[in-house]
Amino acid sequence: MGLSSEGDQEVRACFQEVCSSLNMDRLTSDQALNTYENISMNYTLEGNMRHWIACALYVECRNGNVPTVAHTSRIEGNCVSLTRLLSICRISLLDFFTKMKKWADMANLNERMRQRIETIEKSFCVTAKIYEKYVQIFTSVFKEHQTTAQRRSIKAVKRRVHRPTQCSSNDMFHFIWTLYVYIKGRFSAICCDLVNCYHLLLCCIDYGYCAALAAKRTDLLDPKFYEAQQDKLKKDSDNQDVGIIRELVKSHDGNFEDASVLKAHHFRHPIQQLMEEKILHGDLKTLALCLDPVAFDTSIKKLNKTYEEGVLKEGELDERIFLDENAQDRIGTPRHTLDSVQRELRMCQADTVVKLVEVPQLLTPLTGRSNLHNREAINRSPVSTATQCASKLQALLAGCKNAPSKELQALFSTLDPSLEASVLETVKSMGDAFCTAYAQPSSDQRGSSAHMDFARKRLQLGETLFYKALENIVNIEMKQKRPNTDLAAHLSHSIFQQSLFACCLEIVMFCYNSQRDFPWILEVFNLMPYNFYKIIEPLIRAEEGLWREVVKHLNHIEEQILECLSWKDDSPLWDAIEHSEQPVPMCKEVLLQRQIETFQEADGNDIGEPHTPVAHLPLKGLRGDQDVSLSNRKAVQAGCTTRYVTVDSKAAAAPASDGTRPNIVTVTSAPEIPKENKPLRSGSLALFFRKVYHLAGVRFQDLCARLGILQKDIQLKIWTCFEHSIVCHIDLMRDRHLDQLILCAVYVITKVTRVEKSFQEILHCYRQQPQNKSHVYRSVLLRKNPTHSDNSSRTGSNSSSPVPVDKDDGDNKRTEQLSSTRSSSTLPMMLPNSQPPTPTRLAGTATQFEFDERGDIIKFYNEIYRKRMTTFAIKFSPDSSKNESVGLTPLPRAKCVVNSPRRQVSHNRKVFVSPLKAGCYPVSPKHHTYHFSQSPAKDLRVINRMVQSSENVSKRILHEDDVSEDESPAAKRCFFKKIQTVMKERQDICGGGSSTDN
Repeated sequence: MGLSSEGDQEVRACFQEVCSSLNMDRLTSDQALNTYENISMNYTLEGNMRHWIACALYVECRNGNVPTVAHTSRIEGNCVSLTRLLSICRISLLDFFTKMKKWADMANLNERMRQRIETIEKSFCVTAKIYEKYVQIFTSVFKEHQTTAQRRSIKAVKRRVHRPTQCSSNDMFHFIWTLYVYIKGRFSAICCDLVNCYHLLLCCIDYGYCAALAAKRTDLLDPKFYEAQQDKLKKDSDNQDVGIIRELVKSHDGNFEDASVLKAHHFRHPIQQLMEEKILHGDLKTLALCLDPVAFDTSIKKLNKTYEEGVLKEGELDERIFLDENAQDRIGTPRHTLDSVQRELRMCQADTVVKLVEVPQLLTPLTGRSNLHNREAINRSPVSTATQCASKLQALLAGCKNAPSKELQALFSTLDPSLEASVLETVKSMGDAFCTAYAQPSSDQRGSSAHMDFARKRLQLGETLFYKALENIVNIEMKQKRPNTDLAAHLSHSIFQQSLFACCLEIVMFCYNSQRDFPWILEVFNLMPYNFYKIIEPLIRAEEGLWREVVKHLNHIEEQILECLSWKDDSPLWDAIEHSEQPVPMCKEVLLQRQIETFQEADGNDIGEPHTPVAHLPLKGLRGDQDVSLSNRKAVQAGCTTRYVTVDSKAAAAPASDGTRPNIVTVTSAPEIPKENKPLRSGSLALFFRKVYHLAGVRFQDLCARLGILQKDIQLKIWTCFEHSIVCHIDLMRDRHLDQLILCAVYVITKVTRVEKSFQEILHCYRQQPQNKSHVYRSVLLRKNPTHSDNSSRTGSNSSSPVPVDKDDGDNKRTEQLSSTRSSSTLPMMLPNSQPPTPTRLAGTATQFEFDERGDIIKFYNEIYRKRMTTFAIKFSPDSSKNESVGLTPLPRAKCVVNSPRRQVSHNRKVFVSPLKAGCYPVSPKHHTYHFSQSPAKDLRVINRMVQSSENVSKRILHEDDVSEDESPAAKRCFFKKIQTVMKERQDICGGGSSTDN
């Protein structure tokens, strides 16, 4: 649905007004308007029209380019200030970020544009936290701000003839922050690096302090801090450095070595260049800033102008916005009443600005939580956490070298003399590739040199961690002495060496808050995610010193690989499946015994005997109160195996509406002959699917808990449907996401079994999971363009040819119900004059790209998934005309410790903690179980008597043998009463058993 005539005129008038204010070229304006109108065909753009116009204009501005004045080259973008665009469109910064994410999904922006928007948001979040830290440090080094002091405007203001006033504390505050954001903007590699940005801030504060000392303006400094520094200089007469970086690092967190390197390479050269270009006035030899009123006033004017030119050229955010008196309104944080005291005013303003601006933190993944250490009790700021993460890495590698140790060299000689040369060659070649890629974003030669220095420092730490981890892995493998294992051959494999080295570099970059997110490291070394994930678990086991944040990051990487990266079209996984002599493994063929729920666990009871047959678990939720004949029940297989049942459709009914627990469903066993348990499949492919099933099971059960789907039979049916899609329709996963199949399986089974859950409800609960991403359900692959790849025939459901659907008269009605996803289950019925869905709701639409066609999860369900899975899914329907046996796959155990590594409690104490090994434990003697229509009535009477008895005591106090004679009579009566209660319970049980025998 497009715009109405009145709405069209209003939009065009608003576009013209905004573009005129921005002096925007006609081509960019027309393209933005065209995009706006196309999106409004499928979505209702709620809220202020100008907010969406800002999104459309920003995207088109960054996609275009303009010629220079001499027409010798072209500049990317059209030099429109993002800050001015937001101001004219009257949208706060945080609202802009929120709406841009929705706009990116609606317009299906390319990855490059999405990455640019994400980088701006990350940079802003980092700057917000840095500004908070800056206010704290500045007030401890310099004097408090004067409330009556004239605040310098962000833009240059025309002055009258009178001479400028002397530099005040406020002026120094504005100058240091402007200098910081200018230098940070010159080096794109550190804009999202919290650690390096913080150390750069310390360099800027140190520069301002040294400038005040050189100009003898000690009146700008805090008296206590200045006197303390002078006392230290007097005590250490050999130290001629008046800088305060070491003191700042000591008092406000940080790493002195990193700050010193950054000062030498990222700070001194920009200052020197600014002075050579006469932007800053000062001593070119010492680089000391001149604080003379006229010179300082000129310096800050020119610095602001130079920074503005860079912001216009790059299209970035003007980060001087934090200095604005209306920063709360422009950023979008709530306004607070500021205190009259200046220090409280400054601190309150800083807290207000950054209150809702949080640095994105990695949420704890649903899997791998058993490998995490306990969270530290001290609450630290993001800056402190980031700097301490780097310090922990250096502490972990203390005493180690970036070369093989003597012990590792001896191990190499024992295994294979040529192994050491192979490892050294791998490290050398990968190290060169890493440094080249790390220094790639730089624009000038000096910047490239600075980036290369940082790359070498990161590489040195990565090499040190690599050799340390490799030595630990070799020692562990040699101690285990596994038969039929050629350890030397495994260590000589290039994929193993490359994966371990890449993983160590990823840890180093994570510790330094690098903006190069995973899988950047894989792209640098051209490593396949399917091969890379295999090294993660061995590395976590080998390096017991890895702390919580690093282990969480590695768990997150493993989940990324299992959920989507391994399923890319060019992944070796597809070749492994194709060349495997066996089909895609089922859940029971790869999961360990301790990873599968027993039936007493499924009923919510304690863990029982391991030999309880799986077929004894009753299905619940679809049947009325009918007895089940014991003769019609058969245990299909012992242990945790598939259960084959048939559902009698005559007694089927809708689930109870009053919220009570549904009754037991009548089931009859299928005429299957019990088979012997098969051994678990082994090999790398089986291990991969074991992890995939475990990951999917944990996410699926968490989603069911959030949706309120507590009936185990419904969960079993959903899980069985999901497993069927993996085993029988593995091509559905090609270039797609694991969560997409989970969401579709939940929806189709809840619809079949009449547990009505709309897609909106399912997605609402999915968005609460830590791994959720909007593109998972907003941008799903529908089909590949046949001209894109010669392998289009391999894409299965991705091809544009229709998928055949089995036709059955008995299933037509149910198929029609399953196909009405948009109209009846997820979105309101589209009336003739109704508005299209809003950006917060899925539209069920698709977009054709150059290489593929993508749409939202509803479009994928209707066009791809439903056609492949309907025939199988309707077997669970109570209205199904067929009386077929359906195998219900047992659920993976959600909380399962899978080979959790042993942990040393302290480096000083040889005390280790390891998970309790699973085993067979006797059932509690107080455990009473009753199976309806199976157990005798005496069992129910015993349970009722125990529940109704008022004499039953749940807590028993252990009395010592030497009870004093003068004990109170009440205590004695209580003790004897407990004894009598225990004896009575035993007599009742014995009596009930004897009566049954008679």
